[in-house]
This record gives sequence, structure tokens and C-alpha cells, in this order.
Amino acid sequence: MSLRGKKLGLLLSTHPDQPGFKHGLGLAAAAMNEGVDVYLYCSDEAVRGVGQPQLQALAVRGLKL
Repeated sequence: MSLRGKKLGLLLSTHPDQPGFKHGLGLAAAAMNEGVDVYLYCSDEAVRGVGQPQLQALAVRGLKL
């Protein structure tokens, strides 16, 4: 089953130093690798990670931030 064209919304609210933040970015990357349009919403402590290189690299690849 192809996931191309599907959409996924992720909400991150944890500090960028926490494992959950990196895990969320990993989920976003995996979905994007399968052709899924990913929308990432950062709230609370996660806003501090918007400038992180890993997140910005995903944005360059098409992540909707």
C-alpha cells in the first residue's frame, strides 16, 4: 500500500533536548521518505527547537512547519 499523497500531522510540545522531540523528528522523516505530506506543529517547549539543523533540513525537504 502506497502512502504517497497521504497527510500526517504531528504536534511536539517537549523540549528539544528530550528524546520525544528527536523521536518526533524521526517519525516525520520516516513518513516523508514514504511520500507522506507532513505537517509539524511545535508548541510550548518545542518552539525552542524550530531552529535546530535536523528540523530545518526536514523543512528544506518539504516539511510543513
